[in-house]
Order: sequence, then structure tokens, then C-alpha cells
Amino acid sequence: DSSGNSQLVKFSSITAKPVYVKYTLTVNNALNYDSVNNDYITNALAEYAQINYVAGVDVLNWQLVTIAGDQKIEGILGIKAEASTDNITFTEFNVNIGSEEFALIPSSNVTYVIED
Repeated sequence: DSSGNSQLVKFSSITAKPVYVKYTLTVNNALNYDSVNNDYITNALAEYAQINYVAGVDVLNWQLVTIAGDQKIEGILGIKAEASTDNITFTEFNVNIGSEEFALIPSSNVTYVIED
């Protein structure tokens, strides 16, 4: 410090917790569904995640569904979102994020199943 005395300084950091999202989209015609629409959902989710998923904020399933639905893509009749932290086991449960973690959901972590 300014008096020359040493001071104990502690640092902490947050760790990225990768979260994978799988959307199942029920559409009126899977053969005519334009997969470019997936990009709109993916980009909206990645943007939302970057801004809102800060330290300790859980990934809530209803938010994932709402983000996709807010894109108002014609022809989508239903949306199911599932999340995973290991990219193997996907569930509709929320993903708990610890106080020293943040959810990392880049666009490469989002996949789709299209069905009619």
C-alpha cells in the first residue's frame, strides 16, 4: 500500500461451464423446412447467452423455448428444448450454474432435430 505495508490480496475467477442445447422442432412439413431458420434461433440464443448468462445464472428450459419461439418462424408448430453439460445426456431440466461459473453456449453447441 501507500505506506509500504504489504496487504493480502485475493483473486477469484469464474469458469465457463459449456452447455449444449438440442432443439426438437415440430414443423408442418419437414421436407420443405428451410434449415436457415435454425441459424436465426442459434444466433438469438448465442446472443442471449452472452449477455444474460453471467456467474451463477442457471440455464432455464423455458428461456430456451421462449428464445426459439420469439423468432416467429413460419411453419414451426412446436418447440422442445433439451440441455446437456456433457453433450451426451440431454434433458428438459434446468442447468444449474454455480456462483463461480457461467454458462457458455456458443452457436457450435446448438443442434436440431426436425420432425413433422
